[in-house]
Amino acid sequence: MMKYETVSGRAALIQAPKLGGGALPFGASVEDEQGKSVGVVGQDSRIFARGLEDQGALTVKWGNGPVEQCRIAYTLPKKEAKAYNPGYLSLQSHCVPGSEMQASGEAGMTNAAMPATVAR
Repeated sequence: MMKYETVSGRAALIQAPKLGGGALPFGASVEDEQGKSVGVVGQDSRIFARGLEDQGALTVKWGNGPVEQCRIAYTLPKKEAKAYNPGYLSLQSHCVPGSEMQASGEAGMTNAAMPATVAR
């Protein structure tokens, strides 16, 4: 029998331009708090992330320096146990620059996402 590694968790489409309104670099990597890849930046700063916890922060990286990364804090809405939902969540937020994260000691954690809506 073949065994395949799977990703568990929730998925979301996140619209998260830079804090100043600029677009995130297309193809930038997106990692969870454990440094595991959960997605990549697409057009117009859209990220499809999978394997998400109910709450946490994502780091977007397009280089190695603190000015080449930013952070997105998120909280997903509670799952309704009996509701069947074939869609995925759609969130809007901003990506807080790495330099601001260091200056304020985790500014990204105060960057709460707007209320989530379900995309179908």
